[in-house]
Amino acid sequence: MNEVQLACKLDQIAQSGPNIFVKLNPEIVDFTLISPSFNLIFLTKDSEFNIEINDENFMEVLSLVKTALFENQNLLVIGWNLKNLFTYILSKTNDNLEFTSKLLDLKLAEGFIGIRERAPSKFADVVKRLKIVLADSSWTKFKNVYQKVYQPLMMNVIPKIEIEGVFNKEKRQILFPYYEIEGQLGGRLTCQLAYANCFNPHSLSEEEKSSLQPKGNELTFLYFDYRFFEVCVLAWLSKDKVLGDLLEEGDFYKKLYTKLTLNECDTDAKRAFCKDYLFLPIIYGQSAKTLAERANINILVADKIICRLHNMFVKLFDWVETYKIENDVCVDYIGRKRQLTIGEEYKYRNFIIQSPGAIFCLDKLVNLSNGLGHYGGVVASIHDGYVVRCDDKQVEIVTSICLKILEAESNLFPGLKLKTNYKISKTLS
Repeated sequence: MNEVQLACKLDQIAQSGPNIFVKLNPEIVDFTLISPSFNLIFLTKDSEFNIEINDENFMEVLSLVKTALFENQNLLVIGWNLKNLFTYILSKTNDNLEFTSKLLDLKLAEGFIGIRERAPSKFADVVKRLKIVLADSSWTKFKNVYQKVYQPLMMNVIPKIEIEGVFNKEKRQILFPYYEIEGQLGGRLTCQLAYANCFNPHSLSEEEKSSLQPKGNELTFLYFDYRFFEVCVLAWLSKDKVLGDLLEEGDFYKKLYTKLTLNECDTDAKRAFCKDYLFLPIIYGQSAKTLAERANINILVADKIICRLHNMFVKLFDWVETYKIENDVCVDYIGRKRQLTIGEEYKYRNFIIQSPGAIFCLDKLVNLSNGLGHYGGVVASIHDGYVVRCDDKQVEIVTSICLKILEAESNLFPGLKLKTNYKISKTLS
């Protein structure tokens, strides 16, 4: 098909709108290969059309697709995991794909309301599934999160991270991360070894971390993570003033250990015991029997600790234990849904805390990426942590910029301001 024929076909697709479904085959495009290729698939009410894209034709095809479809404000492009397309274009052009049509990623929308299915293969299925999304009670809240968080993540932020890369000094090669938005049921990003030259920021050993450094001379990594992240989010959600006040007193787990046991928390082992066995595990539904078995303590002591926690944080436990569940569906603060399976209903406790927390972190990731400008780039997002690359001579100013962004009040969670830890390193260790 020559350029004129392709332009005519794309015009026909635009004319059969205003709704057009777009997906990639394969869904993940490995831009780290010497010459990757994939098919861009268009489905409309009248037709199905495939375009093969490779290194030789992508500029020509992209230009025509942009003009006919992606810059047509009268069209709604319904995509499926289109973040991968944005990453591919950025890797080839070093510029973001201009996209002024209305864009909705169906995979993200379905994931938000608790639907996990494969990409539709027929336009009739697209329409059917889109109607389900639009009719869902969480649609209004999803639109807000989509506009503020998901869309910039998909079109700009995650692609920039995915092409940033790190240098493996042992293998003498540049490696890149791959992220899946809405990868977990709780809304966190997931990673996988999807490329030929890939690393997984979520599952690196200490040895692997020590071999990864910035892909350039006179560059440094800055690593930021939030202090007592889940506890702070929990305090904000539950509005438990006692918990909030305790967080303001310093090291939360040391203070809590002392209040629970009436003994000084003077060793790392005691602090770890409080963190790993007591507070969050009990909030998430750990019984006295399980606590006794895990911590190797008497069950009567375990039961006494749990009672003390309940008496100390009355409002917190009331919020968790009376959380509204309808038809085995849990809806969190931001509107994300999770279907609870029989026998695992207790998992709502984890979901109502970690799911809003995930959106908080992703919103901050967007702010961080946008706010860094030319001063640096985000190399990796690791749950409630962020790795930033910057010039050695600008460590101080970049640290200041990042702290200001990460510790500012949240736009999506009014009043929630978290403190961060940070370290400076020449490797990811």
